[in-house]
Order: sequence, then C-alpha cells, then structure tokens
Amino acid sequence: MTVNRTRIRFGHPTRPAFTLVELLVVIAIIAVLLALLLPAVQAAREAARRISCQTNLKQLGLGIHAYASAKGKLPPGAHWNNELSYRVFILPYIEQDSLYQQFHFLDGAHNSGSALDGFNANAPGKFKSRIALNRVITFHCASAAGLITATHGSSRLNPDQNTFNAHYVGVAGPDDRARTDMSPQSKMTISSGNNGDYAQQGMLGTFAAKKFSAIADGLSKTLMIGELVSPTNNTGAMVPTADGSNWVRGVGTTAKGSASCKNVRFGLNAQRPLDTFYNSFPFASLHLNGVSFAYGDGAVRFLNDMIDLPTLWALSSGDGGESAAAN
Repeated sequence: MTVNRTRIRFGHPTRPAFTLVELLVVIAIIAVLLALLLPAVQAAREAARRISCQTNLKQLGLGIHAYASAKGKLPPGAHWNNELSYRVFILPYIEQDSLYQQFHFLDGAHNSGSALDGFNANAPGKFKSRIALNRVITFHCASAAGLITATHGSSRLNPDQNTFNAHYVGVAGPDDRARTDMSPQSKMTISSGNNGDYAQQGMLGTFAAKKFSAIADGLSKTLMIGELVSPTNNTGAMVPTADGSNWVRGVGTTAKGSASCKNVRFGLNAQRPLDTFYNSFPFASLHLNGVSFAYGDGAVRFLNDMIDLPTLWALSSGDGGESAAAN
C-alpha cells in the first residue's frame, strides 16, 4: 500500500518580491506626482500669506478709522515734532495699548544720539526707539523674511538688541517730478532735503493731519496704506526689509527722510534707480504680480503691478479730481 505524504506549510503562502526595476518605476511615479503637486502647494501657501497680509492692512485701516473717529482727524503719516510714525498713534486701536503707554510724546525726537540705545529714567521719552525692540506682528507681511531694521538711523548701538521694522507705509501722494497729467502742480510737494520732497495730496503725509472730508476724490478711490517690501536697496544689495527703518520712526528732522509714508513716483514693484530719493521708494511686495493696499474707506485691494502710472498717481491723490481715480 502506498502512503501519500503531504507536506503541510504553516503561515502565509509565499509571494514573489518586487524587482529592482519595478521599485524604481514606483519611485519615479511618486517623484512625478510630487513635482506636479508642489507648485499647487506653494501657490496655496502664497495665497494664504497674501490673505494674511491683506488682513494686516485691514486691521491697520480700521485702526486709522478708529483713531479718526476718536480724534476727529487722521493720524499724521509721520509727525514732524516727535518724528513718530502713524503706526505709533494707532497702537491703542489695534490692541497694542501697552506699547502706546510707553511713549512720551512731548519729550522730543524718537531717536537721536544716545536715544539709539539704553534707557534713562530721567528722560524716558528720549529713548522711544527702544520700544521697537517689541515686534508687532500686524506690521509684518507673512511673505517677507526680513523683520529687522537695516538703516543706521533706526538701528541700535547694541547689536544684540535688534529693532523691528514694518512692511506697511502710508501713501503721501503723487510725486510731481514724475507726473505728466494735468493735476495742479502747486499742491504736490513741499521741498525738503537730500531725501527728496514730501507729497501733499495723499491721505497720510508728514505735516498737518487731514480730515476724511478733505479727501474730495472719495475714500473708495484713494489709497491710504500700501506694502513696501523691496528685495533690494538702492545699491542692489539684498535687503528684504521694507525701507530699513524701525516701526517707531516716522521722519527725521535733520536728514528729512520719511520712513513711514512714501511719495508715489514709480510703478508698483519697480526697480528703483540708484539715484532714487528715499522719500519716493516705490511700493513693492513679495507677492506675485502686484501689491496690496488699504483704501480710505477701509477696503483692501490687490493692485496688479501692470497698472499704468497716471492711474496710480490718481489713486494716490485725495483731492486731484482725476477721472482716472475710479477703480
């Protein structure tokens, strides 16, 4: 009699393994899918950063409106006597009252001489720049990596105490040296020093604060605040830090450089010439194809950098009566 001996195997049945070629094909497919997906992910991230930036502008615009409601007028873009920026004046209206309470508004310039560093209990107002050691996130665009000041007039003597900058500046108005339309030239600028003139037709300038009623062109047709995050300075060096000044600084009475508001002379995201005056640095952003602005009515819009200069000049003036101001 023949005995049938059957071998019993325990566990899972054996399966053939992937070959090296099959494994490489799978890896290649995954790499292609990632390459196709990455631009979409980057675009989504940039869209989120742009929305965050526009939210900052919205908050600043609402802060200016709250200030105007309380004071009966707009804040100065840059105060001539104490040299402070509009950002300082709206601090209580953007939930930064604790910082606002540290300022002594009648104690002179915001930074001069020893005011760049240290603290003197007998003259606390002389050290206003030290308050810029505090970062205010609302002043920073999410797409910009440079958060620290870069110019000498806004830096600290102690290199370990870095003051923070800001990426949003007030619109002082059109610069008459470049303007070719028919608006009244006499209303454009007031002469200053080596840093250029000060435009006078915008909503935020360096002299007398305006009332909303002075914006004859309409608040919905007039730019109030815009981005200034430039990838290069006027020598071509990489400085992605706005104009390099700290957020406290408004204007310097000696060098007459306006740090917190700018004239509109060039197009958006323009490569500024080497001889560009500091007061007319072009509005620029790190967002693709344009720059975000808060308008006088508080609305925030993204302007394409292909916008023509006459339209941009018209939007930056509040009382020019230009038909191009419609947008």
